[in-house]
This record gives sequence, C-alpha cells and structure tokens, in this order.
Amino acid sequence: MKNHLILFSFLFLYLSCKQVEKTEVPPLKTTPEFIDFHQQFYNSNTTEFTKLKKKYPYLFPTATTDSIWQKKRKNTEDLILFKKSDSVFGNFKKEQKQLTELFKRLHYYFPKFDTPKTFTLITNLDYEHAVTYKDSLLFLSLDMYLGENSEVYQSFPKYISRNYTKKRLPIDVATQITDQLLTLQRGSNFLEKMVYHGKKMHVLKTLLPHYSERELMGYTTNKYDWLIANESLIWAYFIENESLFSVDHKLDRRFNQQAPFSKFYLDIDRKTPDRIGIWMGWQIVKSYLRHSNKNMLELLHVDGESLFQDSKYKPQK
Repeated sequence: MKNHLILFSFLFLYLSCKQVEKTEVPPLKTTPEFIDFHQQFYNSNTTEFTKLKKKYPYLFPTATTDSIWQKKRKNTEDLILFKKSDSVFGNFKKEQKQLTELFKRLHYYFPKFDTPKTFTLITNLDYEHAVTYKDSLLFLSLDMYLGENSEVYQSFPKYISRNYTKKRLPIDVATQITDQLLTLQRGSNFLEKMVYHGKKMHVLKTLLPHYSERELMGYTTNKYDWLIANESLIWAYFIENESLFSVDHKLDRRFNQQAPFSKFYLDIDRKTPDRIGIWMGWQIVKSYLRHSNKNMLELLHVDGESLFQDSKYKPQK
C-alpha cells in the first residue's frame, strides 16, 4: 500500500509539471511597463513634444528634424490611422493583460528573458515592422492591426491583410521574441529547416496555449481543412521529389515563406495554404514529443535529423 502511495505521489507530481505548459505559471516579480507613445505623440503640444524627445531619444532619429516631426503630428493620414487605432484598441488594457500573460510564460520557460518596455506606435502601415523587439524594448505598430477588412489595407494582398487583426498581435509579439531565442545553422537541409520551424511553432503554442493551431499559423478555415485532409499527399510529394535532404533554397520560398499559396507546381496549388513546410515540421515535432519524455527546453537542443528519426512520424491518412 505504501509503495502504491509513493507511486501515486510521483505520478501526480509528473502530471502537475506537465500541466504547467498548458495552464498556470508563476506571476512576474515586476509589473510590465506599457507606454502609450502614440497617444502622447499625437496629443502633445510643443512643450510636451520637447519632453518626449528627451525622455525617449531612441524614438527620434537625429536625421529627422523637428519640423518633420511637427508635420507628422498634424498629418491628415497619420491622424486617420491614429483615430482608427484608438477606435479598435481603446485603452489597450485587454492587450496589456494578454501580453503580460505572454511575458510571464516567457520568463518561466526562459528565465534569462527580460520583460521588455512596450511602446505603442503609429508607423504609417509599415508592414515589415509591425512588431519590433530589440534590447528589451518592444514596439507595436497599432495601425497594422485594425482588422482585415479595414479600408486602409485595400491595396494589400488579401493573403497578407487577413492577419492584420488585433487578435494576431500577441502571436506576432511571441514570434518576434522566439526568433531571437532559437537559431538555425547555416547550410541546413529542408528537413532541418522544417523541424526548426516546427520547434518554433511548438514554443508559440506553449506560450499562447489558448490559440488554436489554425490561428497560430494564420490560416483560413478552408485552407487549414485542406491541409488536414491532404497531409499524407504532401508528405508523399516531399518523399518522391527527394526534398527532405535537399539544400535547394527554392524550397524555402515554395514551402516556408508567406505567399498566396504553396508551390507544388500542380493544379491544386491555389487550394493550398502557404508555409506548408512549417506546418509539416510542427507535425514532426509533435510526433517526437509523443514518443519521448523531453520537455520544451530539452526539445530545443535536439538536432533536426535526430529528432526526425526518433519522431516515428507518419502522416494522417
């Protein structure tokens, strides 16, 4: 009876530790700092503007003169984006709560992670820098998250603008930070790149457990359903075309990068989602975790080919 109790205690402790990845983690020791810079900038008078420059010099490049900044504060297009952002985000409290939860989980799994000082900005639809993370500073371009049907995105391709929603913001933040936590060796083959991206997606899911796989990938329901239904055919294509151990960089552009669809060069292409290689890598990683006792941090140190061999991955029929 005593042995059974000991076994039960160990089992309970193990399950409790495993459950942490999905539920609660300890709170942060310090409160994250959120600066509504976009509000302060566009609502400032001349005196307040001068104080802003002194307080946040890294947001005012010296190459840009004060007269240009002053024009920007009153620019019609800027003010439209400013007002639209405020109408979508309001006081930003909901997002602050979401990001605090994200920082909490980041600090739990990566203890050296420093909670960044977060600034909200308006960047004139600078889609290449919707989220910027550097040196414990986080910059969020709110005008890039106004909703996929916002008229300000009319000139953007639909496959890109569909993810310009405020629900996507925590995902993009987690992605930018995760990109600096994981590295990919030069000269990696296609399989190693898939596994690398699969690891990143597993980290994102751990950091954002309330998001679905489809949401994390940024897929429409139709594209995601197609992917699930055709997993075995995708895998067969990679095998038959000897793609796995290829170092051809074109495979990245065809299967790992954002695009209207993936490029098999077949009639089915337009039905496919983009970044199929990333999703396949995620399936390999999930299969590996089902066949091993590795936790998330241990997973990150397993090389791609070894992980694949130990994953016993078989696509869903």
